[in-house]
Formats: sequence, structure tokens, C-alpha cells
Amino acid sequence: MSREPNYFNIGLFLLTAALLLVVGVVVFGTGAVGAKKIRMESYFDESIQGLSVGSPLKYRGVEIGRVESIDLASKVYSRQLKDEQINKYGKYVRVVTAVDPQKAPESLLDKDNLSETNLRVRVTAQGITGISFLDVDYFTPAEDYPVLEYSWEPEYKCIPSTESMMNSFLSKAEDIMKEFSKVEFGNISDELNSLLAKTNQAIDDARIKELSDNFITLTEDLTSTSENARNLIADLDESLKAGELKELQNSAIDTLEKIQASANEFDKGVASFDELCNNANVLLEYKESQTESVTVPELLQELRNTLTRIRTMAASNSRSIEKLIDNSKRLTDKLNDTAEKINQQPSTVIFSNPPEKSEVLK
Repeated sequence: MSREPNYFNIGLFLLTAALLLVVGVVVFGTGAVGAKKIRMESYFDESIQGLSVGSPLKYRGVEIGRVESIDLASKVYSRQLKDEQINKYGKYVRVVTAVDPQKAPESLLDKDNLSETNLRVRVTAQGITGISFLDVDYFTPAEDYPVLEYSWEPEYKCIPSTESMMNSFLSKAEDIMKEFSKVEFGNISDELNSLLAKTNQAIDDARIKELSDNFITLTEDLTSTSENARNLIADLDESLKAGELKELQNSAIDTLEKIQASANEFDKGVASFDELCNNANVLLEYKESQTESVTVPELLQELRNTLTRIRTMAASNSRSIEKLIDNSKRLTDKLNDTAEKINQQPSTVIFSNPPEKSEVLK
């Protein structure tokens, strides 16, 4: 006679086997067996909302470990803290992580005191799900990311922490709002209204409309004057082109040439007269040596006086004529220079300054 099967024992066996299978898959799948983990800890002086046991620890996006425990630092190290220190460090949150040495960077494992490096860990939100993870990275300059102070001896190697991006943003926004609240908007509004009133009054006092009308009138007058000046310059250009000034210059040159020719002829006459006088003197001297008459010396003396006066008059006239010729040449040169300047720049006749008064007229 066969015994009936015990279904309870069979069910219990199957349930135990399934549970062991699930545990094995989880343990071996996560690499918890056969892998040596290195524990490290960090302290945070802020809320770590969204972070929990099992949350990833990443180095620049690469997962190198997981969160193993989360506690208050004052509870874990209460024996090393005094009462006043508990009040100071009681807000610190201690997070212990298990780091896989096969994945972690050498800079994280080899350095004993990570506070001397720029390596920091911070809580980072993962999308908009509210879940967070720990992100390890280098932050420079190091003085902008100070290390939290603590007075106890850490159980594991400590990874210095820094403020999370969200908390940093909120802190900066709070600081801005505090500074913004100090601004006295009432006084600014009053000052602005006063400034606008003074500006309006200044505009009214300045009589902008009258100034604008006067400026328009002045512009019209200047336009008319400029047009007249252009017409005058055009007339002067036409006169120059017609050759009137050139004819005047040529006439002056012809006159001076005639004066020069007359002066040359006069010089020749004076020279001939001087030669004649010299010959007469020689002759008279000879005659004087040959005669004994009393009346001859008197006659010779009178003749010498007459010749002397003639020479003096001739010399005086010669210098006057030379001076006249020299002045005429200077006048011709000035006329030539003036004509050349007028040909090159006709407008100087109108817009140039009047000449200074002569010293003789003064």
C-alpha cells in the first residue's frame, strides 16, 4: 500500500529552491562574490534627498561603486566628539560607499589624503525622477571648493565633498534675493520722478522751438551767402578765362620794358657826356699850361665848375632812374606772383584777409 505524497513539503522545497536561485542570480550578477571592495566615506553639509543605499557612485559618468550606508556623522563618531563639537558637526551626513578597485581611477585609490587634491564628490540629480547619485570629479580651482572640517578620525578613507549643483544654484539665488531686497525702490522711484520733472523744466526753459526756428533761419542765410559767393567766384573765373588780367599784366610788362630801354639810352648819353667832359678837361689843362693871359685861368675855373655841376646832375639822375627801374622790376614780379595765385585759387581774392597798412601810411 503506497503512501500519499506530502504536498506541503513539496511546495516548501520548490519555494526554497526558487528563493535560492533568485539570491544567487542577484549576488553573482552584481559581482558581490569574489570581488574585494574598498570602502570610502564622505560628509555632506546639505540635504542628500534622492540618495539611498545602493545608489551609484560614478567617476565622470563611469560607475565605480555603490552607496553602502547613510548615517549622521554625530551618531557614528559620538564617542570622539565633545558636546560643543556635536552641535557643530551634528548636521553632517556620513555616506559610506563600496568602491570597485577594478573600475576606480588610480588617483582615487593611491592617494592617502584626497584633501590635498582637486578630487571632490557631490550629489547629482539623475534627470527629473528625483533619484540622485554620487559623482566624483576634479574641481578647479581648489580654493573655490573648500573641504569640510571635522575633528574625528575617519573609519575609512575620506573623499572630500562639495556642494551639489542644485544647492549651489539655490544658494546663489538666495544671495541675489537678499541683495535685491536691500534696494530701496521707493527712493529710486522718487529720484526718477524728480529727474524727469527737472528734465521737462529744462526743456521748457531752453525754448527749443525758438532755437530751432533761429537755427533754420541761420541755415537759410548761410545757404544764400554761399550761393552768392559761388556766383562771384564763377564770375571771377570767367574774367580770368577771358584774359582781362592777362592783358593787364602784358601791358604793364610792355611799359616797364619801354622804361628800361629809355633808361639804357639815358645811361649811354650820360656816359658820352662824361667822356666829352673828360676830353674838355684835358684840353683846357693843356691850354692853361700854354697861355700866360690873366683871363684864361678864370675862364678855365668857371668851365671846371660848370662841368662839375653837370656831372653831379647826371649822377643824381642816373641813380634815380636806376631806382625807378628796380622798383618797376619788383612791381612786375609781384604782379606775376599775384596773377599766378589768382589763376590757381580764384577764391582767395574774396575770402583772403586784407593786407596790413604800410608803415609809411601809419
